[in-house]
Amino acid sequence: MRHFEAFKGRYRPADKTLPRATIRRDGRLGFNQATYTLLGSPTHIVFYFEKETGTIALKPSDGNELYAFPVACHPQYPSYYISCRLFLRDIGIQYRRGPSIFKPTIEQGLDGELVVLEAV
Repeated sequence: MRHFEAFKGRYRPADKTLPRATIRRDGRLGFNQATYTLLGSPTHIVFYFEKETGTIALKPSDGNELYAFPVACHPQYPSYYISCRLFLRDIGIQYRRGPSIFKPTIEQGLDGELVVLEAV
C-alpha cells in the first residue's frame, strides 16, 4: 500500500504587476502588460540569443529593422505575443513540450538596452 500525503499549499494567482513571459507550445512568445510596458510598448521586437547560456533577449523596435518581428495584442485580454517559431527552431529551443516561463529583466547589451528572459 502506498502512503500519500495531502498537499497543504494553497492556490495563489500570479501577480499581474510582475513582468512575465512564456514560450508557448504553438511557438509564440507571450507576455503580460507589465513586460510590454517594460519593453516600452513597441510595435515590433528584435530577438537576440546568447549561445553559451541559451538566453533569449528582446529589443524594442519600430519595425524598420530587417529582423524585427511584429507584436500582436490579444483581442480580449491585456496580453501580447510574437509568433517566433522560425527563431526558436533556428536556435534549437524545443517549444512543443509545453510552456516555459521567464522573468524579464533589463540589461545593457552591445546594441543598447535589452530585455533579457531568465528562466523561472
